[in-house]
Amino acid sequence: MLRATIFGEQIITWLVLAFIYWCVDKHAGQMMALNVSVACTWNQFIKWKCRIDRPWIRDDRIIPVQQALAGAGGYSFPSGHTQRAAAVWGALGHSLWEKKERAVSIVCWVILAVIAFSRNYLGVHTPQDVLAALALGIVIIFVSGRALRWVDEGDNRDIIVAGVLCLLCFLPMLKARCLSNAGAGMGLLIGWVIERRFIGFETKDGWPERCVRFAVGGAGGIVYFAGAFDGTEYGDGIEICRIFHFIFAGSFYYGRVSVLFCEKRAFQKGDYPAGDFAGWNFRTFRVQG
Repeated sequence: MLRATIFGEQIITWLVLAFIYWCVDKHAGQMMALNVSVACTWNQFIKWKCRIDRPWIRDDRIIPVQQALAGAGGYSFPSGHTQRAAAVWGALGHSLWEKKERAVSIVCWVILAVIAFSRNYLGVHTPQDVLAALALGIVIIFVSGRALRWVDEGDNRDIIVAGVLCLLCFLPMLKARCLSNAGAGMGLLIGWVIERRFIGFETKDGWPERCVRFAVGGAGGIVYFAGAFDGTEYGDGIEICRIFHFIFAGSFYYGRVSVLFCEKRAFQKGDYPAGDFAGWNFRTFRVQG
């Protein structure tokens, strides 16, 4: 079960999200990112609001697996690993199911179920912790799916959705100070709008190019997240820096890597920049698969 629970760890779920978004299915990646943006922040807010201790603290008859304790800090309710798994594996399963790719979708849901069960089996969460995270995840999957369809049906709706969701990330942060989740969530949302309006890349390249994209972007993401710092003991100034650190990290997954690959392809095809945004000419950087 220790191996199973790894698939709900932060770095693994981020890499899965990046691989799907950059290399396999852009729309599914967007679905996953919208879920991660809101779900993880609100999970931390609910933890802070309810302040329910871990199972072994409340009942000394519960003995957790020692190797699992490293990833079981903070409050217990709801389960953070299950929440991330629902936001990534659940959202991917939902997106694949809608595209009639039922077999792969079922695999994604099974992975989510195994991760959820592992948190209870390892003794680091109660069934209530896991079920609450799953319930919140399913609600957010449903709402985000409707939001993406609504965005595609009209102009400038992406800005409205991103603005509302950024607000939903920012408000819990003021109370619970869930800086990393809120900052990364806002970064993903900002990057989503930038990509839709100024980049518009596609995932129709050959697999060698897709693998290079994932290798470069994934390595950059790992290095950047490895440089994340806590800094809470230094006061509000460092905490503000930490927020921007994660905003930059989140937007990295949507904009920067895509621009690197789209720019090269655009000029190879003889296109010339027609738009400008913050010093970058994006509008013609479109991959024609």
